[in-house]
This record gives sequence, structure tokens and C-alpha cells, in this order.
Amino acid sequence: MWTEIEYLIQLSQQPIANLPLESVAGNPERRNYYRFLYHLIKWRHPYVALEIGVEGGFASRYMCEGAKYNDRYDGQVIGIDIHAVQIPYSNYHFINGDSTAMRTWAKVGAMVQDYGKIGIVYQDSSHHYEASRREWDLYSGFLDYSAIWICDDITPAFFDEKIDPPGCGMIQYFDELPGDKRLFPDVLHFGNTQGIILVNAK
Repeated sequence: MWTEIEYLIQLSQQPIANLPLESVAGNPERRNYYRFLYHLIKWRHPYVALEIGVEGGFASRYMCEGAKYNDRYDGQVIGIDIHAVQIPYSNYHFINGDSTAMRTWAKVGAMVQDYGKIGIVYQDSSHHYEASRREWDLYSGFLDYSAIWICDDITPAFFDEKIDPPGCGMIQYFDELPGDKRLFPDVLHFGNTQGIILVNAK
């Protein structure tokens, strides 16, 4: 599977033809991972893709476009954020709430019951160890067998001694997760490193 993922990463370095989002998609430093999510969803066809930490919503928009691949496939995208955002796609479901709260977890679980298990997760929320670990503990139970989990900002900069346990930042969080893992610095999110996990890879 890594061969295909590496190909999609290279594909994400170029604009997506005939996609209107390409002209309005915010910060160019992030556009490669928006495109990667689009291509990844088109390739994997998950029943549900989840974005934890939506911010401006551009990644979610690319995910929705990828999930509406053709008439035979209409995947669903769930976004979670504490700040409200409007994303005008019929296959998008926004949860305005704390990603670590049981109330939010229950809402995601209800959607999984309706639409199917989660095949792709993009985690771009607090960037702190304990909250990120809790998100993994909550949402990994909803994953499809062949799921792919992507973490943003796996760098030493995302450690705050006022918030994180001693010696535990995003690098330690990523290192502790199970699965076949690889880091991709300065190629998907310029100036940062994203980590990709094939959750149940042998």
C-alpha cells in the first residue's frame, strides 16, 4: 500500500484539474495535504472519512469532493471542531463540539451506525499529547479494518511544558500508536511533518 500512497503524495504536488477549490483553497503551504486527502479518498472509497479539527474547512471540502467520486459512490465526511464552520456539501456532517467529549463521540458513533465504519482519519486538532491520545482512544474503535490515520504536525515544536506531560509531545504520541507508520516532512504540509499510519497493517 505504501507504493500507492507515495504515488498520491507525488500527485498532490500538482493542482487538481477542473477542481474549483484550487483557486480558493487558502494557505498554499497546506494545499498539498488537501490534495492528498482528496486523492486518498478517491482511491480508498471509505464509507466515512473523519477530520478532527476543521479550522477553516478547506481540508474537509477537498475530502467531500473526493468522496463524491462518481454516481456509484457517495462517501460521507464528518468534521469536528469547537468553532462553527459552514461547509456546503450534502455528504458533510459537522459536529460543533469538543473532540474529546463523550457527547461528540456518541454523535460520531451514531453516524457510523448509519453510514459505515471510518476508513480515513485526518487528525489536526489540539496538537497536544493527552488530547490527541484521547481522540485516538475514542475514535479508533470506529475504524474500518483497512483504515488509514493521518496526524498533522509531528514535530518537536508541538510540546508545551505547561500542558503536556514531561517528555510527551506529538512525536511521542505518534510513536506510541500501533500500525505501520511513516513520517513525511516538508512534502504534504510545508514546514511541518505529517505522519501516516496503516492501522492494521501486518
